[in-house]
Amino acid sequence: MKNIIIQNIFISFFSKGILFLTFIFLSRELSVDKYSVYVYVSLILNFLPFFQLGSSHGISILLPKLSLSNAKEKKEIFLSYSIISICLQFIVFIIFFLKVKLDNYILLVICVDFILSKLIENSQIYLNSHLIFQKANNIKFFEQVFKPVFIFLFFYFYRSLESVFYSKLFTTIMLLFLVFNKEVFKYLKYSLTTISFSKLFLNGQLIYKTGFFVFISWAFDLLFRSSDLWIVKHFYSNYDFAQYGFTSSLAMNLWLFAMSYFAPYSNLLYSYVAKGEYDNVRNIVKTTNRKIFVIIAILIIFSLSFYPFLINFFVKKYEDSYLLFGLMTISAFALTMNNMYIYYLVSTGKFKEILKIQSLIVLLNFLLLLCCAKLNLSTKYVCCSTILSLSLYYFIVRNRYYYFINNLNVGI
Repeated sequence: MKNIIIQNIFISFFSKGILFLTFIFLSRELSVDKYSVYVYVSLILNFLPFFQLGSSHGISILLPKLSLSNAKEKKEIFLSYSIISICLQFIVFIIFFLKVKLDNYILLVICVDFILSKLIENSQIYLNSHLIFQKANNIKFFEQVFKPVFIFLFFYFYRSLESVFYSKLFTTIMLLFLVFNKEVFKYLKYSLTTISFSKLFLNGQLIYKTGFFVFISWAFDLLFRSSDLWIVKHFYSNYDFAQYGFTSSLAMNLWLFAMSYFAPYSNLLYSYVAKGEYDNVRNIVKTTNRKIFVIIAILIIFSLSFYPFLINFFVKKYEDSYLLFGLMTISAFALTMNNMYIYYLVSTGKFKEILKIQSLIVLLNFLLLLCCAKLNLSTKYVCCSTILSLSLYYFIVRNRYYYFINNLNVGI
């Protein structure tokens, strides 16, 4: 496990470093209008997993429970999940991207890359669900290190928004040929004709029965994370949206790093809960939160020290965004610290508790954001409202975690 964590940290640092350079270069070289299109496309792509409607959560919980079943059943269920999740997202993908002002060829490139990337993403879900971390990391290294390097170099030579999407597709195809066949294809070797429509339907029912309530919880979380961007997009200027998107994307690298760090620990937590090893659950939640607290705090201090240099000498835009960026780092920090508590509540079936909390927080956050927009307050106040909501979210979730773990009120 120690080697897997070291690999994850190594991949995360290299990946975030390259993404950071690419992000800075894009924001400097692209016009405000072009960059706002890039932010909007990224927002849509990040929002699409919402429309899996819980299938990814269902399969992540279901596959470990089927570990003693025959191999054919596991492969059929996984293939059913892949078909269902990709089809659902693709339908919504088409609806959203009909309104994006890009050339049709570029839209086609984004579409193909989206579908192929989902195959790779689904394969990693399978591997991680079975605690096959090393094979998952082999794919992750190519996806998160090599791919960003290639995209950066491609954009460096061509300096166009279109080059970003072309390079993404090219590296995704490379990953399919170089890694997919070795590490994943054995899990997908059955053709689509192997599963009848009735079998696909039955497998889908099982997947959604397992994952739908987790999806509802996750959907509220995703809605909460993206609502501020949607408000800024519709009520503020293009410059405000580009600046807000720039600082938000930069600060969210802290959260993305934390998520990559959490990944193996969350799977271990699910395993401990399934075995009833609650002393191990307490220990892994406590130690993981303590480590990530220190790591993110150090990264925030470094980011705030480096940001003025970054703006003045590299980006040469958004010179008035230092305070906004500082607020964004606090927001990312608050978002990070509740993850392990959420994992525990989800794994023990506390869906009603989570939904009550999230409904309250999403409603509060939306009202605060709307007030900021209607009162024509600056985007700094928009970010402050998110911080306030996230802080309340953290304290409530933390309180419920300790209540249930201390009373061992599992409910599964």
